[in-house]
Amino acid sequence: MKDQNLKFFSLTEIRIFSTGVLLLFLISSQIVIAQEEKKVSTDPMGDWSMIEKEYKALRADRDNVLAQVKVAYDDKNKVLDELREVKTKIEKLNTEKAELAKKIEILDKEKTDLDEKFGTVDIDNKDLAGQVESLQKLNSALAQENDALKNQPTTPAAQVVSAPKSLMDAVKQRDGLIRENADMHYNLGVLLSKNQDFRNAAIEFTRAIELRKDDASSYFNLGKIYADFYKDNVKAVEYFKKYLEYNPRAEDRGWVESFITSIKAFRGEEKIS
Repeated sequence: MKDQNLKFFSLTEIRIFSTGVLLLFLISSQIVIAQEEKKVSTDPMGDWSMIEKEYKALRADRDNVLAQVKVAYDDKNKVLDELREVKTKIEKLNTEKAELAKKIEILDKEKTDLDEKFGTVDIDNKDLAGQVESLQKLNSALAQENDALKNQPTTPAAQVVSAPKSLMDAVKQRDGLIRENADMHYNLGVLLSKNQDFRNAAIEFTRAIELRKDDASSYFNLGKIYADFYKDNVKAVEYFKKYLEYNPRAEDRGWVESFITSIKAFRGEEKIS
């Protein structure tokens, strides 16, 4: 026998209840979205302005380094052009030498007749062989130098960096530019050192360690420049100490420590530990 007090919900009541639950869910979602928008709107703008300013400064610095790299490589290209001209002259001399050898061969065959008509033609074969050997060595050296110059990297084109869309993107791009600019300053310093421009090379290595405090290679190169070019051993010791600090397992650690020890001993200071 069925219980008369048992009540079943009608279809209309079920629909009303479902609609109420849906409205409650939508209201909760709007509240959460409003809270998130309020949280975003309250983020400080100071960090953004600072990052944006630093980002622009790094962009400008990178463009400046690219310009300096272009100038350095243009100088290299001028040297390459001069070497090509020398190589062309050497090739011309080699051609003339071959033609001269043929003429000498003909002259040797006709030497008897020519002696009677024009006197004796004295050819110093030994000296000619020495000249040929010298030309061959010079030609070989120029060929090796030409191959080395061909393998030099071309001037890097300016890269287009998209504007940051958020604070996190700006921070990532800033850090990437810091690493990129530090490497570019270091590479430019190496190039200038090879061109014997140690004064400007020191400026580039200094800029590199300003961007990356742990750039051990830049400290080492600065130590060498101050020791060999500026003759400032005190400053050189400071940079070599930084080099060992950031590269404690350096393969040339023994040589660097010996240099520091000798300078400290000369100045009457205690030896390094």
